[in-house]
Amino acid sequence: MVLALAAGGSIEESAQIAVDAARIAITKRGTAVVSFQELLQKVSLRDNARLSPISVTEACSPEIISRLTEQLGEERLRGKTIVFTNGVFDILHAGHVQFLRQAKELGDVLIVGVNSDRSTQRLKGKRHPINSERDRMALVAALDPVDHVVLFDEDIPTELIRALCPDIHVKGGDYTDEFLPEAESVREVGGRIVILPLAGSLSTTSVIKRIVSLATEERIEVKQ
Repeated sequence: MVLALAAGGSIEESAQIAVDAARIAITKRGTAVVSFQELLQKVSLRDNARLSPISVTEACSPEIISRLTEQLGEERLRGKTIVFTNGVFDILHAGHVQFLRQAKELGDVLIVGVNSDRSTQRLKGKRHPINSERDRMALVAALDPVDHVVLFDEDIPTELIRALCPDIHVKGGDYTDEFLPEAESVREVGGRIVILPLAGSLSTTSVIKRIVSLATEERIEVKQ
């Protein structure tokens, strides 16, 4: 509980984390140490069980954006640099992790905007996403470099960028400022754009194609 309080948690949050740690410890024999991963899993399961289904409208609500904006204002007063990036993040892979690590190294606070299911379908077709918006947000939030995750329903996060006013907007791939759709909104809030090269040829699409290929091969083998 003391560690949770020292990390900035409220009394209620810290007490609940302490209870979660105790529940893990008593399942072990003798004097036991609770690992970070065990505690993270326990807290995640508790939070997921507690949360009721949430609509896109609620997840993208002005209240949530307003609270995040207020937090970012406090971070700026401490001299922190705010970094923003966005994407679908459907099937997480090593390329995503490396990209987010590089993005975090550009500043102090990393915010990741995640496309809603509706937004993803408009951009990539009705067969996407593979994972729901809630699951995609949870997975991105569990990554160490990420400080905040926010869902957005736009195809391009122009309004979100105008609301959050990031100091740096990071994009992966072969974009240039001239061809980046949200470049104008970044300039409006006084931010700068950083384009990071993608790590190798790994992508969500390539992962899906590999899965389909393996499934097809398995069906052929079974028939033979």
